[in-house]
Amino acid sequence: MTWSTVLFLDYLSCALLGLAAAFRGGRHSLPFTGALILGMICALISPVARSVMLGFSAQILPRMDAFDERAYVAASFAGACAGWLLQRRVSEKAPVFPVLEGASLALSTALGTHVALALGLATPLGGVLTGCMAGTVGGVLRDLCLSERPALLEINFYGSAAAVGAMAVTGLHVLHADFWTQMAAGVFCVLALRLFGSRRSKRLGIFSEF
Repeated sequence: MTWSTVLFLDYLSCALLGLAAAFRGGRHSLPFTGALILGMICALISPVARSVMLGFSAQILPRMDAFDERAYVAASFAGACAGWLLQRRVSEKAPVFPVLEGASLALSTALGTHVALALGLATPLGGVLTGCMAGTVGGVLRDLCLSERPALLEINFYGSAAAVGAMAVTGLHVLHADFWTQMAAGVFCVLALRLFGSRRSKRLGIFSEF
């Protein structure tokens, strides 16, 4: 694993968070500028929250030779624009949002956990908490801005999915598994549980897809 790989995945995570938030905002009839701002804020809050929890204030991700905060802004902008365009082109009945939300939650959680542990700045419990914070904070902010009850407070495998994924990454890190094994396990656990929770909630009528 190289830090450039982590940096690339962090940009991708930022873009996915922006995509999911802007998609959701568009389905709530927000104008383009509103969805764009919502997507960018929800995308950037995740790496910033992770950085604050790890004690960094100047950089979102430390120890990066190629670090450039403008790239995070560009990634969030691109993701938000893509989310706005996507929601205008797909059917409202298509289950696109749960997949986008699950993917963004999974990658940001797994990556946040790994960064905390790899830098040696957190105990295993601290790594799990950092990953959960990084994964869920953007979704909580998105739901609050859209006047919805945060998914974190619902019984739909959101916070719990992030916790399971973060624990999977932490356990494999303790066992000295390689980077890609940790990431694959964490992403799979979060995504699988989140999609199961969304499907279950929709079937029970407690989750409305926009």
